[in-house]
Amino acid sequence: MIGELLFFLVLGIVGLEAVDEVERKVKQPNIVMMVADDLGWADMPWHDSLAIAPTLTGLADSGIILERHYVQPICSPTRSALMTGKYPSRLGLNHGTINAGEPYGLGVDEKIIANYLKDLGYATHLSGKWHLGYCSWALTPTQRGFDSSYGYYNGHETYFSKVTHDYFDFRLDTLGDDGNTTSKVVWTANGTYSSYLYANRAKQVIDEHDQSQPLFMYIPMQSVHNPNEVPDKYKQMYDGIIQDDQRKTLLAMVTAMDDAAEVVVSALKDTGMWENTIFIFFSDNGGPLEGIGNGQVNYPLRG
Repeated sequence: MIGELLFFLVLGIVGLEAVDEVERKVKQPNIVMMVADDLGWADMPWHDSLAIAPTLTGLADSGIILERHYVQPICSPTRSALMTGKYPSRLGLNHGTINAGEPYGLGVDEKIIANYLKDLGYATHLSGKWHLGYCSWALTPTQRGFDSSYGYYNGHETYFSKVTHDYFDFRLDTLGDDGNTTSKVVWTANGTYSSYLYANRAKQVIDEHDQSQPLFMYIPMQSVHNPNEVPDKYKQMYDGIIQDDQRKTLLAMVTAMDDAAEVVVSALKDTGMWENTIFIFFSDNGGPLEGIGNGQVNYPLRG
């Protein structure tokens, strides 16, 4: 199945810097990777002119759009491939998602992108959705190479109340100098729309980042996975434009996600990090099929 085929890179100045006349040194770029959830092929302005996403559209116009970017058809398989660079069938994660409470995840013997970048001197942070297992601390992000992880472990939850399967799932995990994780449930997240939280956490990390080392900022967004929830102000932007309420809400969620991207990009620019940053945006897969989805459109693709 062809999933979401949106994948663009916005490249800052990532080149060779002269150290002296004899030696030239490569300055390691910052890497910001923002991943949408269940975004359809025709859910962005470059495929549907009714969608409102000025920040991501501007990045796409000035960057590179890769429209033959193949992904897995569902969440955990794509994320396992993204983290490891391996086919999910080699990881035992090709059959579906990791559901709440299931006692498995991405194998602890697998080295993931955060580990590799950590070995290269990067600070590594996650803000958003994990969905690669949490039945033991060894499966969670801060035991997989991330310095911190902010968000939820499961595959889906409500956008405002942060509830999945009748439980609150939202926490801040930090890695201590002793290699152990300190995990705090973020009860104050209850009531705040998730894309605001993920963007503000990414901004905090960027603002506080020690620029003597490069940064890897992984932002796996909740948007636009069901349930359909978004602040009213975004839906009002589509009044008189979109008649179908489900589609209107879905595109409003896209616009809210775009605002999150704007917060992150502005933070990178304000701190002087933008010119040496690779910004990557794509979706974990396309929109769910008819009868399962919540307003996404994959047309003219069949999947």
